[in-house]
Amino acid sequence: MSSDGTSTPDGPGADPGGADAEQFAAALDDPAAGCGEDSVEGDPDLTREVALARRLAAFGSALDPEPQARERARRRLLAALDREAGGDAPSDGPSRAS
Repeated sequence: MSSDGTSTPDGPGADPGGADAEQFAAALDDPAAGCGEDSVEGDPDLTREVALARRLAAFGSALDPEPQARERARRRLLAALDREAGGDAPSDGPSRAS
């Protein structure tokens, strides 16, 4: 939730119509957006989020985990989702304790 009471893209209380996500996507596509304080329609939270997304994109694959770590995380996520759904299928990955 931003300081002015509006919701942020995909955050708690996000606009069910997707206007927040659309505004974020449009700001991210706009080369002038996020260049200065309050440059995105007077919304400092959106400005900060656009700047963060651009910085993360600039790092590219340097922030990606090793392929083995990515696979372990994928297996843990799938196992957790299966447990949450109440499935009894055994996990093909290591337990969280390992």
